[in-house]
Amino acid sequence: MLQQPQFRRDPFRKYWSIIAPERAARPQSGTTPLPRLSIPDDPSLCPFCPGQEDQTPPAVLTYPAASDSEGTTEWRLRVVPNRYPAVRLDVPLSYCLADDTYATSPALGRSEVVIETPRHLDDPKLLTITELADLFRAYQDRLLALSREPMWSCAAVFKNVGVEAGASLTHTHSQILALPVLPPLLSLESANCLGYFQRTRHCLTCDLVERELDHGQRLIARSEHFVVLAAYAPRFPYELWLTPLEHQARFEYQDPATFRELAQLWQQIMVALDHVCQRPAYNWILHTAPWQIGSVEHWHWRLELLPRLARPAGLEWGFQCYIVAVTPEEAAGALRPHLPAVPGSVSTLQRHP
Repeated sequence: MLQQPQFRRDPFRKYWSIIAPERAARPQSGTTPLPRLSIPDDPSLCPFCPGQEDQTPPAVLTYPAASDSEGTTEWRLRVVPNRYPAVRLDVPLSYCLADDTYATSPALGRSEVVIETPRHLDDPKLLTITELADLFRAYQDRLLALSREPMWSCAAVFKNVGVEAGASLTHTHSQILALPVLPPLLSLESANCLGYFQRTRHCLTCDLVERELDHGQRLIARSEHFVVLAAYAPRFPYELWLTPLEHQARFEYQDPATFRELAQLWQQIMVALDHVCQRPAYNWILHTAPWQIGSVEHWHWRLELLPRLARPAGLEWGFQCYIVAVTPEEAAGALRPHLPAVPGSVSTLQRHP
């Protein structure tokens, strides 16, 4: 049990976290569960529900409903262009200005919304295993399609759950943004992982997963192909990472046959987190190898879940140094009893290369 504050450095992006369990005794410490706020909702006006398809742009991907499904909906998942995009495909590329002080250009990009179910749900853990597996398949299908368009450097795939995490509509959905620029954190992570690979000839994630499986303190759950860990240097209490056991750089190349297993494990994680932390708001973020980089032997995709159990303040916003009052080891220990038992302690990880 950690008794004194401890600095921990994230191995991928090199930011620092301060693990300070004594701060849990503070009033409003950020460790008391903050139930997810509700979004004002009128299902009859929801643009993502069946019958309201004209409220969104035409779909770029549709999974038709199974013939034996209940109800009359014609689809089970839709991906549509965002009606209120942060980046746009139709901006004129008339300029790109940069000097030593400023850089500016039109905000070119694709912004898409994944409508995950025709059912009007506000909680992703209520998705069926089939619906969650469809969601991961849709991520794959859209990433593959976008990767064939040469103007994009990377894609940002994420989901906001709850008002505090940035959700503005009740109906459960994800977002995909294709960008022509590489965000600094992705560039930094790629450089750090590449440096590690050049020194050791090993994937950094593969090595870290092997250590976590051997030690077990931050291991939360595992299945045949995936493992879930408490982040070693978290930004928020109970930050979780899921990653494949076998080396895989790009999510879009993951074997689709594993998506049902991934869906089942991820649903178990959401249920456990809601039980322990009383339905917090959270973001999940898919980190997959950018298309801009060439060789990807140093990259290993992962799915991050960041519960909004603390509010970033001056140190976080100003210096990218995070104070967390729950140790990752305590978080893992609290979540494990609400998940199926982790089989064995001997790693079955296939080291790369």
